[in-house]
Amino acid sequence: ENVITLGMAGNGPLSELATLKEYAEPKKPKTVLWLYYESNDLDDLIAEKSVPLLTSYLQPEFSQNLIHRQTEIDERIGKYVAERIESSEASSITGELESPEAIGRLWKTRLLRLYNLRSRLLGPPDPKKHEAVMPLFTEILKKARGRVVAWGGKLYFVYIPSWSRYRDDVLVHNPFHIKRDKVMGAVKDLNLPVIDIHQEVFANHPDPLSFFPFRGHAHYTPEGYSEIAKAIVSGVKDKQQR
Repeated sequence: ENVITLGMAGNGPLSELATLKEYAEPKKPKTVLWLYYESNDLDDLIAEKSVPLLTSYLQPEFSQNLIHRQTEIDERIGKYVAERIESSEASSITGELESPEAIGRLWKTRLLRLYNLRSRLLGPPDPKKHEAVMPLFTEILKKARGRVVAWGGKLYFVYIPSWSRYRDDVLVHNPFHIKRDKVMGAVKDLNLPVIDIHQEVFANHPDPLSFFPFRGHAHYTPEGYSEIAKAIVSGVKDKQQR
């Protein structure tokens, strides 16, 4: 079967809704997986809700028709990258633009800037801010479900757990984890089929931290991603047969 991924580093729920409109809707896939990462998706939404362009995607007809403007997009990205390389901020980057080493360094500095910007804007995780943004999160999922159903598809919500959930010394009231029940409750109220990777892969594994590089803060090892992929495929097939 044909599969496309529209994920992008730094995307939160509003960016994902925009991506759904711009790139998924024209293709009208029968199965759509909405991956929710518990460590930062609500924090991303706290920042995204202040961006008028992104909130415009809450309106059903809004679109920038991006899928048909790729040449323009490529030109703008190329201009932006060239300007960044020439700027003082990127002065340490050497080599041609086509150099893999140069591109790697540019990507690394971009990630660091994104991380620092998020930290400065949002500060430490705040359960009160998470609570305040939950109605918007629910609205986004509701609109996403409606759009997918309208073209004859089905939306699946995939809950992706973070590394800190499996540390022995993590506090019971860690703000990343308090919101799990509320997120899952909102999803179930919308009658979205749920594939819970925490329960399906990690919760009953004797050593869940073995699925994280160096057992530390990061995403997953190749083995971890493999198990998650198997759980997603199995979950979709199981729910389709019901």
